[in-house]
Amino acid sequence: MINTKYIQLTKNILCTVILLLMCSFYAKQGFADSQYIRNWLLCGPFPGETLFSEESDESKLVPSKGDIFKGKEWRKYNFVKDVLNLEEENAFGYVDSCVGYAFVKIISPEKQYAELRFGSDDGIRVWFNGSEILANNVKRFYRVDQDSVIVFLEKGENRLLVKIWDFYAGYGFSARICNFDGSEIEGLKFIPEKNNLKRIPIKRVVASSVQGDDMEGYNPLFAADNNMKTRWSSTHYDPQWIRLDFTEEFNLSRLDIFWENACSEIYSIEVSDN
Repeated sequence: MINTKYIQLTKNILCTVILLLMCSFYAKQGFADSQYIRNWLLCGPFPGETLFSEESDESKLVPSKGDIFKGKEWRKYNFVKDVLNLEEENAFGYVDSCVGYAFVKIISPEKQYAELRFGSDDGIRVWFNGSEILANNVKRFYRVDQDSVIVFLEKGENRLLVKIWDFYAGYGFSARICNFDGSEIEGLKFIPEKNNLKRIPIKRVVASSVQGDDMEGYNPLFAADNNMKTRWSSTHYDPQWIRLDFTEEFNLSRLDIFWENACSEIYSIEVSDN
């Protein structure tokens, strides 16, 4: 945990970057926040296993944080984006030919029908309240809403277990719960709980340069405007930097940086409390 009022990112050949800064709260983006499920208990990876290699009755799994399953611990993890990249360092990391598990409880205020929509890279298998509702043993790239299943939510607690198989190159999935027309279902809660979302107030954004002096296309403000469709881009020579000044001190516990494809591998992050 770092107490800071100032952050500077310096990078060799710093071409294009979108910053999403997070302290004890997170910036909001994407679909209605109650649709995409980003907070999960994760367990894995299990190299060499497939969707249908089982050592226990997976349908009965109701894990809690810290429980051990097949020698590995169930851990709480928050994903920033709607698509959950299981190759993130603190998720499963980079590994091929494996499976991993994600578990969440969905708390419904009443009995009601809903639609679960999934996308995955690669195969996916899903249990809902102990019953298998989806098994798609495929090799594919991720696309949004590749699979959908209608489920009946019981009033109170409902259990969702997802098993994802990775063949090669890319590993992740998305899961969202919505009405049949894709609209938000009011009143749903999740365990693990979702993080409280709040924008971090930024007083000033300063950068070393702007590509082609094009302030309309690559303004430094776009690096932290909470819009994944905009971006800041510097000129293409060493060194380049961007600095964000905040209105007050805060505790920085995590910093996520979303690079555009044209970026290098070496950069440093500096913080200051003044």
